[in-house]
Amino acid sequence: MCVKAFSRNRRQCHCIHTSAVFHPRACLRWLAAATVLAVSAGLFVGGALPVAVGLFTPPWDLLAHASVFTVIGVTSGVASGARGWHLLMFCLVGAVAVGAMDELHQLRLPGRSADLNDLAADAVGGLLGSFLLGSAYRWVDGKPWADRWRPAR
Repeated sequence: MCVKAFSRNRRQCHCIHTSAVFHPRACLRWLAAATVLAVSAGLFVGGALPVAVGLFTPPWDLLAHASVFTVIGVTSGVASGARGWHLLMFCLVGAVAVGAMDELHQLRLPGRSADLNDLAADAVGGLLGSFLLGSAYRWVDGKPWADRWRPAR
């Protein structure tokens, strides 16, 4: 976006570029990053409360992990601004990183325990998030399903 600004003598016209921070895509990326931080903080703060012990019984706890980390995967993918295989990696790494920190945090909490099955459900949520976000991007871009994971040119 370019805003015209005139000099004092009005003979020269300068083009002042506005900040790219206020571009709609950049605002969406910042909002997605804030959502990742908010959901992560909610996991850590809410997981430390005594009510969190036994909140979900097996196997429903794995479904809860997968659904929360699908949101984390989608928002970390949007925050990255990546497409193609890079999108898959950002969604997966974002979900697994937050999941690993959450499981390490649970080691210190009374009544809670870390479990590799929970971390695997977190990874499945990240993969599901990358699939959903990639599908949404391809639907918006109008590209066929077969080209879903090819990088955008």
